[in-house]
Amino acid sequence: MKIFLMHVGSHNSIDLAFTVSKTRTIAELIQKLPRNCPERPFFESQILQNAFATGSFNCWGIPEKAAPSFEKTQPGDLVLFFPEIGAKGGMEYMGVVKCTCPVRCYEASRILWPETPNERLFPWLFFFDTEKVEVSWNQFLTDVAYQPN
Repeated sequence: MKIFLMHVGSHNSIDLAFTVSKTRTIAELIQKLPRNCPERPFFESQILQNAFATGSFNCWGIPEKAAPSFEKTQPGDLVLFFPEIGAKGGMEYMGVVKCTCPVRCYEASRILWPETPNERLFPWLFFFDTEKVEVSWNQFLTDVAYQPN
């Protein structure tokens, strides 16, 4: 198991509200995706259905340039979400990856994050169930035995 820290940044926190703190449904995506888009077969597949028997999921997407990190992400990895770091920041959400989409999801990104500033797309998607947590940045550093010096 690998652990990934997602420093979202306060100016990008709007995206958390669409897919991390809110669940989405497979049916919703299938209904809204264009028939010929490359990611549609994944959303219609048994892979996603088997990972989320209820049909509801949480997910996160990363930008095109982060593909090397995405390629390292596997089911069973832990993802920690920090809207902010530093004295005012902390971990607010976490999730264990259940599956990843093997193709770029440009159309799904537009559906999942409709209010992303500057129409930035997140084509590399991974899926999980969100757990709400509250761990301050300083407590997190203490917990992982990180020494600032």
